[in-house]
Amino acid sequence: MNPISPPIKVDFSSLNPKLLEFKKLTESDFQAMQKGAKLSLQASPQLEEITKALMPIIVKIAGDGDIMPFEWGLLRNYIVFQTRNALLKVFSSNPDFPLKGGEAFPSYIDQNLLLLFFLFEKE
Repeated sequence: MNPISPPIKVDFSSLNPKLLEFKKLTESDFQAMQKGAKLSLQASPQLEEITKALMPIIVKIAGDGDIMPFEWGLLRNYIVFQTRNALLKVFSSNPDFPLKGGEAFPSYIDQNLLLLFFLFEKE
């Protein structure tokens, strides 16, 4: 039996520079999405590393809903990116609706996440 480990204390404000780095790495992806380009399904090793380092943010927000320690303009990109990854992972293992001829699920996700991205654009 594994004992439950105590919660890890994280200085969340120290993650804002990582969020900025993440935004810079993904800015071209979001611009490409705006133009209807298909995004890669595989993140670069650098982006994967930053994404993992930022995971405590998702855990914190899921736990208490507080986004105050983070700059919204930076957090928004990370949330949209993580939402895309989660949806792709779930759909690849459990496709729950049929796609029309020639339609690709990643394109479907990108179109809808783009709406979410701009809906929350106000910083």
